[in-house]
Amino acid sequence: MAPALARACTRAWSVQVQRRCRHVAGARVPGGVVRLPARVVGGTGQDGRMGDVKLCPCRRGESFDECCGPILAGERAAPTAEMLMRSRYTAYVVGDTEYLSRSWHPDTRPADLALESAQRWLFLEIVATERGGPFDDRGTVEFIAHYKLDGARDAMHEVSTFTRVHGAWVYVDGTFRA
Repeated sequence: MAPALARACTRAWSVQVQRRCRHVAGARVPGGVVRLPARVVGGTGQDGRMGDVKLCPCRRGESFDECCGPILAGERAAPTAEMLMRSRYTAYVVGDTEYLSRSWHPDTRPADLALESAQRWLFLEIVATERGGPFDDRGTVEFIAHYKLDGARDAMHEVSTFTRVHGAWVYVDGTFRA
């Protein structure tokens, strides 16, 4: 029963489910200990794993290997602007500057991309999307990316613009929101 509840916890984010998840975190089950992501358990030091499955940082509730992993590896393209946004957030989390450059529009891409090594990305919230579907050529995604830097929590609120180049979604630019 604990593994089924743990799987449900990774997909549902209601307060009631989060409370129930706190009770099963660390429970002994056949094959080991149920580990829940820190965002569910509410603690720190969790490794974002459930059993042997590494959950994707983009918070879609899927494993990294089924979600953003193949996109970052170039094995498949992001089908929507939102999925490109999620994969780019994941690239920031794992420090994949090569993917960030590759998924940036050539006209707006910086010549050199250096990430802040002390910045720890916590979680991503998708606020809204406009167009950006499989049959669109342009789209926008509004998101809030939460992070910790120098011991202080903060968030970056942005409306990002995406377009297609040779059929693939790319990030064009963004407007920060207060």
